[in-house]
Amino acid sequence: MLDRHSIEAAASTVSIGMLADDATLAALHYLEKHELHERDKQVLERARNMLLQVAEFAGRKLVSTHMLRDMTSVRTIGETFDAVAAAGSSSHTDIAAMFSRFGTAIQAILQGTADDQEASMVRDLFDRLSRITLERSRELVRPTNQQRYEWIRAALPS
Repeated sequence: MLDRHSIEAAASTVSIGMLADDATLAALHYLEKHELHERDKQVLERARNMLLQVAEFAGRKLVSTHMLRDMTSVRTIGETFDAVAAAGSSSHTDIAAMFSRFGTAIQAILQGTADDQEASMVRDLFDRLSRITLERSRELVRPTNQQRYEWIRAALPS
């Protein structure tokens, strides 16, 4: 049985993953030369804001993992930063500059001035983020061997 913290973390991770999926689709619409719908624009703006907020944590250690047990929203911010950094980094070492480039590329898409390279960069980032958050969601809801043992033991008659 999942505890409240695991459920909250999974829900937050799924929410980020859904935003990443929607941002991927919006970038694909732009690449296919379709006019962006209002929903696409809203999603890209939310994605851009998320990147800007997460970028504020570049180079900072929030708190140790064991201290985050009762701080689900802070833990989610840290996990989101890690996921976005993992999704965006290939050969980039300056995380802040990487986030800035992605934010600028999203803004260019919103203004209709992005070239295919910028739009592809945004699409690829959010596609990777979507995959990472999906895997993280699976990890959060998959019971450990110890939890399985305890559940089986509790279910068996004494």
